[in-house]
Amino acid sequence: MFTPRHIKHSRLLLRHARKYLRYKHDKLSDPDRAQILFEMQNLRESLRSRDREKIHSAADTLDKTLHKLTPVTWESHWRENCEVILVAIVIAVGIRSYFLQPFKIPTASMQPTLYGITSKNFLVETNYQKPTGMAAVKDWFAGASYLSFKANHDGTFGGVSKLQEKPF
Repeated sequence: MFTPRHIKHSRLLLRHARKYLRYKHDKLSDPDRAQILFEMQNLRESLRSRDREKIHSAADTLDKTLHKLTPVTWESHWRENCEVILVAIVIAVGIRSYFLQPFKIPTASMQPTLYGITSKNFLVETNYQKPTGMAAVKDWFAGASYLSFKANHDGTFGGVSKLQEKPF
């Protein structure tokens, strides 16, 4: 918590140098690997001595060696940023397409058709039979529902009227 900044940065540089050696162990030549290990040991000894100038010079030397072996190009920054932005866009589109699809319904008349709920007059079709058994279960999973209206007495069926709303 109260560790000086130059010591924190030097420890972080040592950790990155160890990671670099693990990643590039098979591609580094023996003299380059020996030079990195020597400079890492030099930085560790400087950290033990707590001499600020010695730590700065050892850290700068190790940092320059690592940058010499793996130069940072400006294309790599652009490549990384483009990759991050592309992955974020793909994830956002995927979540929006498969989990969240926000809609703003301007009028209540459009709500029944939001998820494909439509009505169909089956009286126009000839020989229509209301599905039963597994066909009814399949239609239920598809979102279809059927209403049957029967007249209380013989005669003509006048239809279904809309419920009257009570004013406030």
